[in-house]
Amino acid sequence: MNFKFAHIADCHLGSWRLESLKQLSLKHFERAVNECVNRKVDFVIIAGDLFDTALPSVEVLKFAAKQFRLLRENNIPVFVIPGSHDYSPTNKTMISVLEQAGLLTNLAKVVSQEGVQVLKPFTVKHLNVCLQGVPGRSSGLETEFFTVLKPSPCQGFKIFVFHTSITEFLQGKAFESIPASMLPEGFNYYAAGHLHLKSVKTVDGRLIAYPGPLTSTSFDEFSSLENNSFYIVTVNNGTISSIEQVVVSENPVVSIHVNADNLSPSQVRNKVLQELQVKNLENSVVLLKIEGVLSSGTVSDIEFSKIHSFVTSKGAIAFLKNISKLSTKSFEQSSFEQEFQSVEELELNIVKQHLGQFKTWFSDKELSVVKALTTALNIEKSDEESRTGYEERVSAEFENFLQKELNLDLE
Repeated sequence: MNFKFAHIADCHLGSWRLESLKQLSLKHFERAVNECVNRKVDFVIIAGDLFDTALPSVEVLKFAAKQFRLLRENNIPVFVIPGSHDYSPTNKTMISVLEQAGLLTNLAKVVSQEGVQVLKPFTVKHLNVCLQGVPGRSSGLETEFFTVLKPSPCQGFKIFVFHTSITEFLQGKAFESIPASMLPEGFNYYAAGHLHLKSVKTVDGRLIAYPGPLTSTSFDEFSSLENNSFYIVTVNNGTISSIEQVVVSENPVVSIHVNADNLSPSQVRNKVLQELQVKNLENSVVLLKIEGVLSSGTVSDIEFSKIHSFVTSKGAIAFLKNISKLSTKSFEQSSFEQEFQSVEELELNIVKQHLGQFKTWFSDKELSVVKALTTALNIEKSDEESRTGYEERVSAEFENFLQKELNLDLE
């Protein structure tokens, strides 16, 4: 039997608070669906993290439903597993809603039998194909789960779909992972997700493929990934004949890297603008990374709003900056010789040392505001809470402090 299928992973629909980047993630998914229709694939696999959260917004859910309906209208079945982002321990995920609507099939059906986790097999109509899959899990839980995993017997071309890190693909990075040898044996293709990298290789007799993320979800990914893509796998007479990378990202990435050592904030700003002036920024994502120690002033004196206005005027769709390794001389010269009884005491001392270094509208009560903000940011996200809900709760805690303690009217 000859057929071809799409292997997609890590779509992260609904990621990014910045609207232009949120829309970019949706466009990438739409392009992937259109490619699947135009190339007449026989079925689609999504190996986890379809959504960025288990409970995405209504807007994102409606968009996803529209795309899956297009695939159904073209007789292209979709097989999905929940990933670490769109999976919850209580199985509250919108993937279940889409399955109930007949738009996709959730492969992650596992039955516990006498201490063993038995996979449920699924077949593709008219094709001699058998698929089995497992859901993504929180860090550290994979090893125990895969130890008691047992696939069901099935015939034909066999595909195993999973969402976890395989040690042999980490390239020295320190992530929670399992070795390839823990994956169940006997499958022709191992459709992987979770690791945001593009790689296909055979390990311990298993052909494992990571197609990479369908959208970049961080500054570093925009910087390091050449493009966003998925795979189309062609099978002839039961044997894989090709694995083609299909690119969905069309927006160029423009990177600017500036060393700020011994430069004033205005000199850094001017240097950035000079480099940007000779770049074509139309429809681009602009990445700005500044490192080093400023000779004077504060980081806020660089006036990033002026840089943002410039790139926007030149047609860029997004501006992201990384200043984690940028500091001022006053910060570099801080002394921590005093011994402290607790982490909280050390944090309070650091805050006190640097009060007044930034221009704020609450300078007379800066210490109270910083302490309240630190407390709010220490609030942990619950398993069943969406990212949006979590952010709204943190924001509400901080706003409540501003209203009650500082008598500010935020209406």
